[in-house]
Amino acid sequence: MSDRRAQIRPALDEDLDEVRRLFRAYAAWLQAEVYLADFEAEPAACEMKRLWIAPEGRGLGLGKALLQACINGARARRCKRLHLETLSARMPEAEGLYRQAGFVETEPYADERRPEVPCVALPL
Repeated sequence: MSDRRAQIRPALDEDLDEVRRLFRAYAAWLQAEVYLADFEAEPAACEMKRLWIAPEGRGLGLGKALLQACINGARARRCKRLHLETLSARMPEAEGLYRQAGFVETEPYADERRPEVPCVALPL
């Protein structure tokens, strides 16, 4: 039986084709407009974007491991809050994972936000 453990590390130049493939798969699955946050008013804040696990990789603990790596990275960069948004109706498992990690609902951080895309934050 093969070892299916994933190694979590920053993407390297040689990973770019795979990263692009994953972003295309995510965009096709998402079918929604994507916004970027402006954190001028809160410079010590970080935003987690695009933590998405392809269907064939779900149930292996990858989401939890990636989330912890993001939290650790934000703390290493001395961020005070880690923000994210999620599509609750399409990603209930992800929302549960965020709640377990201590994320709480917060005000949207851009005027374009929609009610079906809740914003949550984790105080660091």
